[in-house]
Amino acid sequence: MNSAPARKPSRLLDLRFVIATMFGIFGVLVTLAGVFATPEAIAQAGGINISLWTGLGMLVLSGAFFLWLIKAPIEVARSREEVVEEGLDKEWGEEPSEN
Repeated sequence: MNSAPARKPSRLLDLRFVIATMFGIFGVLVTLAGVFATPEAIAQAGGINISLWTGLGMLVLSGAFFLWLIKAPIEVARSREEVVEEGLDKEWGEEPSEN
């Protein structure tokens, strides 16, 4: 009998998902603020549309977190009983346990 726990990906519980989502939401808002910035606001910032650049940077960071989440997902360990109940032990080519 193999006692190693089975694993499944769980993205919603990952902190990277929360961070990426928050940066994405705020990035869109700040980018929109930069797109609709007045010439006076841009002049006050030294001639640089700081909201636009900050918002784009936040969107890039959000994309990087989402990419990291997809490329290296976490796996949550499940008990042996859950695996046997779902019949996954047969999919993996293991013999059913006789407990």
